[in-house]
Amino acid sequence: MLSQMKRPVTADFNEGPEPVNDIVNKFIEIFGRYDYSLKTMESFRLQRYGNRRQSSTNEPLVICADNAVIGSGTFSDHGDHHWHGQSKDDYIRPLNVGHGGLFRRYRSFLMNNMGVSPNAKIQKDPYKIIISMDSSTKNSRSDVNFEFQIKILKKAFENRAEIVVRNMATMSVKDQMELASTAAIYVTVVGGGSVTGYFLPKGASLFLLYSSPKLDWDFWNNFPDLNVHWMPLRTMDAKEDVVTLAELINKELVYLDEVLQSP
Repeated sequence: MLSQMKRPVTADFNEGPEPVNDIVNKFIEIFGRYDYSLKTMESFRLQRYGNRRQSSTNEPLVICADNAVIGSGTFSDHGDHHWHGQSKDDYIRPLNVGHGGLFRRYRSFLMNNMGVSPNAKIQKDPYKIIISMDSSTKNSRSDVNFEFQIKILKKAFENRAEIVVRNMATMSVKDQMELASTAAIYVTVVGGGSVTGYFLPKGASLFLLYSSPKLDWDFWNNFPDLNVHWMPLRTMDAKEDVVTLAELINKELVYLDEVLQSP
């Protein structure tokens, strides 16, 4: 990112309004800094560019600073051209390959900032299966409530697992971390709702329902120590899909039964 600019842009983060973006407000404390005000990215862009828009599509939309406050830096779910890694051409420009160790270290950094142990183990007897209700506000991914799936999973795993249904948008970051850190299974729609999966423990499984394209494909397929399953959102309520979801979850729990009883 920095290589695309002649020099970093500096900014005074001690001046300006408090964040007005809901996402910034919710997630700012996860980065471990509390006592400062932060300009929004829009006000930062206006300070840098004024009313002038980027002259071409090749000019970076991201503004770099000497002291970054938020940002993934060397990894991203969108890459440098708003791609997700799922198309044929994407494989000639790998982005997150080999970053598994970085992901895990960054995860530990964020969780430690919030006072949540990054080394928690999968809860057993019962296992915890999290269903992310209404995971997205995007038109193609909104209003997904998993009612049919919840009914089937409760019946299938009533003696083995607790089905925990949550709307992550209503939960604090710390509560999401604590909830996910011991879960065996996390079921969600792709996009922002899948972020909570970042805090799953080693050996857990992430079930992602995708529309088109497969959002976050490159990111999650290179995330270490998780078993990731992709299922189509369009047919999620079809009998075959619901049965497949239950069977896959059962296989993952059988696997955990074997692994967790090993010395």
